[in-house]
Amino acid sequence: MQKHWLKRIGAPDLIVVALGWASEPRLVQNIPTEGHDVLVLYDYRTLEPLAAADTAPYGQITLLAWSFGVWVAEQVCRDIPFRRAVALNGRFRSTPATAFRRRRWP
Repeated sequence: MQKHWLKRIGAPDLIVVALGWASEPRLVQNIPTEGHDVLVLYDYRTLEPLAAADTAPYGQITLLAWSFGVWVAEQVCRDIPFRRAVALNGRFRSTPATAFRRRRWP
């Protein structure tokens, strides 16, 4: 997993953005973030819990997770005290491999 500080100015609050599969931080570079630092998670070839040191200095933390980032956030952000969390077009369980098997119709 890669972490990219899209904005780190010492703001009092933090937005953690967990992007979808194969997404890059530039996808969210234009979202309005006044009064917030922004940490973007992406490239999920490896996963590790989000370090408490990354979120400790912030008063309020918001999660914005999109697509596969919803599942990733559930895996790596379990100990983060989010004030609010928004999950867009994703699920907490990954899709089973059997869902992609070719079906034979009668």
